[in-house]
Amino acid sequence: MDRRTFVKIGVGVGAGMVLPVSMVEKALAFALPQPLPLNPLGLAKYLDALPIAPAIDATAGGTFHIEAKPNKEVVSSTMAAAVALAGGSAYTGTNVWSYRAAAPTAVIPGSGSGATYLGPSFVIRKGVPIQIKWYNNLTAGAGGTGAPIPHPMPVDPSLHWADPLGDSPTPPYVAGFGYTLGAVPLVPHVHGGEVPGSSDGGPDAWWTPGMAQMGPTFAQAGTVGTDNTLYPYYNGQPAATIWYHDHALGITRLNVYMGLAGAYVITDPGNEPVGVPTGAFDVPLVIQDRIFDINGQLYFPALSNNPAINPFWVPEFFGDTMMVNGAAWPKLDVKRAEYRFRVVNGSSARFYELYLYNPVTKLPGPAFRQIATDGGYLAAPVTIDPALGQRLVMGPGERAEIVVDFSAFPAGTKFVLRNTARAPYPAGAPADPQTTGQIMQFVVSAGAAVGPTTPLVLNSSLATYPSITDPVVKVRSLTLNEWMGVGTAGPLGAFLNNTVWPHNGHGAETEDPKLGTTEVWEIINATADTHPIHLHLVQFQPISRQRFSTKYYKAYVAAFGGMDPSMMPTPPMGPPYDYNTFMSMTAGIPNLAPYTRTLSLSAAGPVVPPTPVVGGNPDVTPFLQGPVMYAPPNERGWKDTVRMNPGEVTRILVRFKPVDGAAAFPFDATAEPGYVWHCHIIDHEDNEMMRPYHVKP
Repeated sequence: MDRRTFVKIGVGVGAGMVLPVSMVEKALAFALPQPLPLNPLGLAKYLDALPIAPAIDATAGGTFHIEAKPNKEVVSSTMAAAVALAGGSAYTGTNVWSYRAAAPTAVIPGSGSGATYLGPSFVIRKGVPIQIKWYNNLTAGAGGTGAPIPHPMPVDPSLHWADPLGDSPTPPYVAGFGYTLGAVPLVPHVHGGEVPGSSDGGPDAWWTPGMAQMGPTFAQAGTVGTDNTLYPYYNGQPAATIWYHDHALGITRLNVYMGLAGAYVITDPGNEPVGVPTGAFDVPLVIQDRIFDINGQLYFPALSNNPAINPFWVPEFFGDTMMVNGAAWPKLDVKRAEYRFRVVNGSSARFYELYLYNPVTKLPGPAFRQIATDGGYLAAPVTIDPALGQRLVMGPGERAEIVVDFSAFPAGTKFVLRNTARAPYPAGAPADPQTTGQIMQFVVSAGAAVGPTTPLVLNSSLATYPSITDPVVKVRSLTLNEWMGVGTAGPLGAFLNNTVWPHNGHGAETEDPKLGTTEVWEIINATADTHPIHLHLVQFQPISRQRFSTKYYKAYVAAFGGMDPSMMPTPPMGPPYDYNTFMSMTAGIPNLAPYTRTLSLSAAGPVVPPTPVVGGNPDVTPFLQGPVMYAPPNERGWKDTVRMNPGEVTRILVRFKPVDGAAAFPFDATAEPGYVWHCHIIDHEDNEMMRPYHVKP
């Protein structure tokens, strides 16, 4: 019985639907032997230099070979002492998985420093296509030899997941959390890339070592070898910091947690703004959170909030040890100059509110000047000044490029990158000032000061925002939902538009935009969390947010027949009305007459004329409250992931063609297997908060 079968059987646990007792007993008994978590305060902060992943020069194009392999890295120079103090086994390194260059591909000599589990950073040139041969070499021997290894993390067989043996949820329970796996399924996704659906790394396109098993929508545009698959990447979009990570169905959170991620930087030398820091002054910062056990190994909770439903799935994972580029609480020595930091939130569920702080003076540090977001440069730098209480807010999957000027500070000055975001965001527990409230340290070196050179104009094409001027042909009004069940200790799942991911990924799409058209997606967040929503294939432009009344929830539930709102109104198989039947509300009563939406895209316009609304949900318009909050300056650009706050409607402008406005992509974006959109809290993504979408010709 998989997740799909489960939700079809009954409304929720209030109806008595739980996993078989024998399965629960085995799952719980199996979970108990986990080693204890390590006290993170046992790790010293700011002793280890920030590691930098080595780079692969792909600017001239070509074919590159990347393997996912078992690896071992020392994540802190004080881990061995902390493990010994905790009574753990002798520490020689933390077992991780890493993407690594495989022969004949080599990294640029001298391009990296220090030990990191992160994969090599691809340096790409705009308009120069490449191909990558991806190898799943999670095997006992080097280079994909030997038997496949089991997953060391708690795979939850009750979820709808890759399941290469097809035997969930009643497999044999054996040591090593390998009870559902003959091998670990993987599929790489270049997050933020304009790529064909066949090389997008869709969640059902996974494969196991040696291509022994492949997912139901496995597809490729190149050649499948005996041990690899070839994915083409066209790289037609503007300069931007994007990244790659695993995307296998139902276990993305675990595969990325093991280390499978890396940077993919698109450059455009002919159009780079003059004066932006480069070379050694251009530094990636991939921020993640982890928990380690008393043996210094990665720890992931093996007992969920609702073990009778999902034995090992936790709604949101939050670590207690902050990692940057694969090191725990590192430091970076900086010159008295400007630095460009490419910040990636690579955490599973943790949001960040970032600022610099001087621990000696107890005063805020220098401001950030944000120059780029997910999809590239902003029109002009946006100042984020901690002296004014401002923070750089980032959800999982988001990227931000910031410039920090250290030139005014004397040698020896130290700044701590701090975090004040609550977890879950925005109303959960505050960050611990001793652990999750600290990220890394910057130490100013001696030397002559070099004044700021970052220009005031970065991307003139965004001077008028939004820069998308194509007519809007449709408004999609969609919801974010959580299934709380009855008497449970947290959500049982999360959904987009109250709809689960279909079994085979494609063929049940409801989001079906036409190639080349522009739509407004308005997302109604009916949950208590902020969700970072990510669309594959395209970059979009955030438009606005607006609060809505809690009365909307009552109207939403009433649309299902007035069931108890603490339970799923129906099994999570769709919105209350037909998706394409226009449905408005008059005095809270459904009105079967078609309706349209008239929208303003910015404070100064333009205004979208009346446009048909689809999605199958009650019209939110009568319940809107307060002013329209247009996108803040540091979101007025191209993004592929945007934060959607609880109790708000978030609107984004989505054009289903390339960022540069070309009439078509350099590949067939309408071909199978299509694309997905999902929450980038990957614990949610792994438990149904993801939907396929298909671009029509």
